Amino acid sequence: MDIKSLEELRQVDERTLRFAPLGLALGGKMRPEDAALYQQRSSATPDWHRW
Repeated sequence: MDIKSLEELRQVDERTLRFAPLGLALGGKMRPEDAALYQQRSSATPDWHRW
């Protein structure tokens, strides 16, 4: 496993911007801020209907 620095962890991975609440976004990308919020909520909450 590669251990990354805090700066590396803060870098936007362009691939993750395509994972949107309604599925894979082929025609566009989410904003990095929205993608980070979506990923945190989906990891923290197993029930999609909560947010």
